[in-house]
Amino acid sequence: MDRLRTSDPAALQLLQVCAFFAPEPISLRMLSGARNVDGPPELIEALGDPVRRGRAIRAINRYALARISHKHNTIMLHRLVQRVLVGQIPPGEAEELRRCGYQLMANFDPRDPALPANWRRYADLLPHVHYSGVVGFDDPWTRRLVLNEIDFLFQWGDHRGFLELAETAVKTWTEMLGEGNEQVQEAMLHLGRAMRLQGRFEEAYVHHLRVRDLRAEEHGADDERTIDAQRFVTADLRYLGQFQQALEYDRRSFEALRRMYGEDDPTTLQQAHLYAISLRLNGDFRAACDLDRQTYRHLINIFGEHHGRTLSSLAAVAVDEMELGHFEVARELTRQNAQRLESAFGSSFAGLAESLTALSVMERKAGDHERALDLSTEALERYNERYGQYHPGSISAALNHAVNLRQVGRLGDSIRLARITAQNFLRMFGPDHPNTPSANINLAVALRLNGQLEEAKKLDEAALEVLTRVLGIDHPRSIVCAINLASDHYAVGNFHEAMERDRETLERAQRVLGEEHPTSLACMLNLGLDLRALEEEQEAGSLTERAIDGMRRVHGPQHLATAAAQEGARADCDIYPIPV
Repeated sequence: MDRLRTSDPAALQLLQVCAFFAPEPISLRMLSGARNVDGPPELIEALGDPVRRGRAIRAINRYALARISHKHNTIMLHRLVQRVLVGQIPPGEAEELRRCGYQLMANFDPRDPALPANWRRYADLLPHVHYSGVVGFDDPWTRRLVLNEIDFLFQWGDHRGFLELAETAVKTWTEMLGEGNEQVQEAMLHLGRAMRLQGRFEEAYVHHLRVRDLRAEEHGADDERTIDAQRFVTADLRYLGQFQQALEYDRRSFEALRRMYGEDDPTTLQQAHLYAISLRLNGDFRAACDLDRQTYRHLINIFGEHHGRTLSSLAAVAVDEMELGHFEVARELTRQNAQRLESAFGSSFAGLAESLTALSVMERKAGDHERALDLSTEALERYNERYGQYHPGSISAALNHAVNLRQVGRLGDSIRLARITAQNFLRMFGPDHPNTPSANINLAVALRLNGQLEEAKKLDEAALEVLTRVLGIDHPRSIVCAINLASDHYAVGNFHEAMERDRETLERAQRVLGEEHPTSLACMLNLGLDLRALEEEQEAGSLTERAIDGMRRVHGPQHLATAAAQEGARADCDIYPIPV
């Protein structure tokens, strides 16, 4: 090193800058970004001149002070060399060289963590962000790099890393700058989202509400920055089960943005997507579908059909169509989405687990139970391997898998998994979130089919009480639960109770969902079977014939639901816990 100090001081200074990075490969492209970088004159000249930079790198290689990979265009220092280098730098020079390294890292930021083409670079930068202490450097450009790395971890699906880096940034920057700084607030929003992904919904809500209130006080309620924070608050409300309050907030934000920027502005379209989620969760599937289709058309024009936001919008349209009872349409759209998602993001992309879960639901609804089971098996394995069993996505995937196990006749396996899943929903969401009774409804079907009639009936009775109180008696989830509860009464021989419940529920189902919605047809079929058990053959025959004819039109004559109805089997309904 002494020889290098004399023969090529720029090479030594370059080596010293690299010593502040992690003992991992450093892209040589990063070391060419000398614009707006402070440092020793010899080093800055070498960084800005390809010939001088090449000489410096060859000098480093000649003395074997670092490993140069021309194949990967990287340089990497051994830990021992790093320690010696750092230990020999005078304190004043060390600060200057460290600052130079931070600025080089900031210059290497591709500035768009949502774009998959940039993920390789963010992954290459990440160990150096962690190791170098750049989080504590007081500069807006390096803070932007850290924020983009946090967002990358979210986009890539590393939820633990997402949480840890967000926590570090919030703690460090709040002490340095205070909560009034916009980049601190942005980090706080990320941290709240990371907490939400860990099931810490109340903590997330408090974080996001704090940022929303800070921005509203400084900029006003209709400022774009305040509305951005409000989006996070509204998502928390959905996770807390406050669907109606979330809907009202989403509506206000959507109308404000549409008024300010127009309906085809990317910011408005982002809010339109969230507003449609709230519409769907509150049971207004037609309005959600209309809005999602409009949003999807705009996003194709703006970003193209393979952009992440466009694909999320297509997935939303598919769920809307499923909830409207258009199972074949929903399946085809979800197949398209899964193919485009894998093409755009790769087969190892974390988001594929959610896509596979959705496709599994659509395949089951369309009648292919074996294919649905294969898909839910893969989806659950992906979720559990990446996030563990106690994660919002893992729990929903497990619930879906339990339904698929039931549909192929594996009742024991279905009940065991559904019990675990129902307990996890209760632990994560609490007793009054609509997802918790929904999980119990799916468990109750398997229990009834397995002969555990009283337990099934008690679960459905409790679920209906919660859903009616939280969502209202006319909500589609309440309707599904009421249909299954009537089947519980039928199974224990309470035919008259079953008939009265089904008759009341059929009126609500047809009014809310439409006469030929699959849920309405299921209820009509079951009412016919109730009446047959009560020996009211004329009305029973008319209703079952109408229901089966409707199933032939809606599902097709070969669909398993149609075949089961023709054989006189009651229809069971399940609930897919829509992502909130």
